[in-house]
Amino acid sequence: MLRSTLAAVAFGASLWAFAWLGALGEPIARAGAAVAIGILVTALAYGQATFLSIGIGALSPLAFSLLERHSLGLAATALCSIWMLPRLVLAPSSRSLGLLAALSITASAVAGFVFAAYVDAGWAAELASCLFAGSCLSLVGLVPVDTGVAFALRTAAAAIDDAAKSPKGGSPARQALERAARWHRQSHASPSQWRALGRLADERAALQRSKADENESARKELDERIEALAAELAPVDAASSPAVVAGSPEPATAEPATTAEAAPTEAASIEAAPTEQAPTEVSSDTHASDPVEITVD
Repeated sequence: MLRSTLAAVAFGASLWAFAWLGALGEPIARAGAAVAIGILVTALAYGQATFLSIGIGALSPLAFSLLERHSLGLAATALCSIWMLPRLVLAPSSRSLGLLAALSITASAVAGFVFAAYVDAGWAAELASCLFAGSCLSLVGLVPVDTGVAFALRTAAAAIDDAAKSPKGGSPARQALERAARWHRQSHASPSQWRALGRLADERAALQRSKADENESARKELDERIEALAAELAPVDAASSPAVVAGSPEPATAEPATTAEAAPTEAASIEAAPTEQAPTEVSSDTHASDPVEITVD
């Protein structure tokens, strides 16, 4: 909740700053400020400052300046849509991608036209419209996506041969990178370790494209380093350790054995009791009438 609120304030402040760029007299100063704002907002929406977010954020003011002469609302909509564009690559599935794209376009359209409608209505109304537009853009963050580091690790792993599927024997580093990507969101390791793993993954993916035999030793060395660092960041036995504790195989087998041994004993005692009483009941029924009849006679 706090993160969404901060994102809404950041988006609204960025739109408000965009509205006041005209106060800068120098065109170079306006262009530099617009590029800086676009980079900051795009990196915030993406969750990390990468080449993708920085490049798209730097180009976002260009689309705004091209469409501003035709429609301010359309220009603001395009600006907000470009800010949200890098987030689409973090969608974990095609269904999430469609939902994220539809929500991004809708939120950007509402934010852009509300911003354009109150841009000249006074500073109070303008500030309120920017905060409302920022709140609309922050709704895009409600759709769960992968982190930037997890996306980078999965991308590098996809370029490496899978050891289980490759007929010539692939690299075990692929499974290690995929496991680390799944664990990144819940990991408490330092960001420097994850960046180091990302650099190793990029180096290993680059070596995969070269089929020269002299790089085989370098591949094996990188595989070992990737596996060691991935095992430290995302332990292999972390997922199976709760199952071992919860299973408790020895007590589980002891209790059924005790019950199974007790059940035949009880059944035998129940069967034995009627067997001992049965002759007594039969003998009393068959011979009890004879003494009575003799006495009466």
